[in-house]
Amino acid sequence: MRKTFSFAPPYRFLIIHTVLILLFMFTLSQRWFLTDYGPYDCFYLPFFIVSGLVVYFVAHFAQHASEVLFTSNQVMLAWNLVPGTICLVLGGFQWWAVESFLTGLRKRKTLKLP
Repeated sequence: MRKTFSFAPPYRFLIIHTVLILLFMFTLSQRWFLTDYGPYDCFYLPFFIVSGLVVYFVAHFAQHASEVLFTSNQVMLAWNLVPGTICLVLGGFQWWAVESFLTGLRKRKTLKLP
């Protein structure tokens, strides 16, 4: 008789990613942890670290494309809202897919055990 195991849906990485991105969006909107030099050329390191290279590249491109929609007084919106939202959506999908893949591997490995 084979034992079946219950696996939780792959939402842990998604929840952690979402909470971190929202936290970083809030801290950037409040201008906490900014120095005279940062964000460096509109590069915000927490978005890059949490979402990854590919997602942040798309977000950074969209940020530069959307800067024409904002005035110079609203530059922090272009630096925060646009990449933050893209990192939230694409990065969330990315981390959900990664956890789904890992859960599938673990489930396959567990079900093959005698």
